[in-house]
Amino acid sequence: LLDSKHYYEFATNTIKNRNHGLLENETILDVNGNEVEVKDLVLGDEYKSYFISGSPNTDDYDILRQWSSPGSSLPSGSYETSSILVGKFEDTTFANDLTEIVFADNSTLVIGGEARMLVYDETNDVIRFERVVDLNTNYSLIKQDGTLSAVADINLNIYDEQQPVYTMNMEEVDNFILANG
Repeated sequence: LLDSKHYYEFATNTIKNRNHGLLENETILDVNGNEVEVKDLVLGDEYKSYFISGSPNTDDYDILRQWSSPGSSLPSGSYETSSILVGKFEDTTFANDLTEIVFADNSTLVIGGEARMLVYDETNDVIRFERVVDLNTNYSLIKQDGTLSAVADINLNIYDEQQPVYTMNMEEVDNFILANG
């Protein structure tokens, strides 16, 4: 189907709020590699995720932000796995705005600005977690095959009315794989 899959870290234990969510029609990969729209995710189902070796086992953003790994490749010992969805929270946008990340291949991802993502920071030559509102064109997301997808542009989308957004809580590894597109 689509070959542009991205690793995405969602901080599960922080307060669930409208600034963290994914737009309802964004998709993640189930354990069989099928794309599932966020609004259709089922509690108890398994979804692809990624264990990032050496990253802190916390959802505290101050701690996550301090962690990094040198270079543009995932740390040795990282691996693809799966996690069970134990929580799905539906809300609406707070101020009718969401961030649209446009990649070099013109694909997009629409997400709340406070969401945390696993990115390659070209300026500092490290892999790290970053809030969407702090991204710029010096960052890339890491595709499922390990290659990079450069951020070409970031737009603030303003909607005429509130939009449904979802946050998820995975049982174990929270670096779930989004299908962009």
